[in-house]
Amino acid sequence: MMTELREPVHRGTAAALCKTPVVLKAVEGGFVPADKASRKVLSSAHVKVGDNVLAMLDAPRNPGFHRLAYKFARVCRHNIDDFAGLSEHDVLKQLQLRTGMGCEQVEIPVGDVWGAISETLISLVGPQALAITAAVEPYMEGETVQVNRPRSLSFGDMSQSEFRLMFSAFCRYVSETYWPTLTDVEVAQLAALMPDEAP
Repeated sequence: MMTELREPVHRGTAAALCKTPVVLKAVEGGFVPADKASRKVLSSAHVKVGDNVLAMLDAPRNPGFHRLAYKFARVCRHNIDDFAGLSEHDVLKQLQLRTGMGCEQVEIPVGDVWGAISETLISLVGPQALAITAAVEPYMEGETVQVNRPRSLSFGDMSQSEFRLMFSAFCRYVSETYWPTLTDVEVAQLAALMPDEAP
């Protein structure tokens, strides 16, 4: 949110500024935009010299840490059957869903997923599940369910501190679920040993 602006800022523009990360460089007594993209964001939001803005500061994402997470996903893909055949990106998305970290909760109508649930029941139980799904379906009308939706892992959409917490949760989950003889720290160290390129 911005206050004491010389020119009125349109509501949509101010909201866009709050959602668009701006990289700042520390200088004597303050901060300045660190790159052309950040200057453009501030300019498009009509932020002028002397304007006050409310900011939350966080360190930008470390590219090395980002690469480490993808190496970790490669370790999982090559060594855990549940992740075999997935890309590194898809492994990370699966871990987001399984841990709930880096996800947002969304409410969806049960009817939107009931067909998939019914097909799964029929494939697991057999044709006798048709009677069950047919009996339950009328009760699903108007009902909703909360589900996790993985957020983007891109640099502009997730802070370093949040990415670090999420990565720690991934290591803990893999340790507890698949490799209980290893601590979460030891699981993370496996990723550090992975070469940059898959063999």
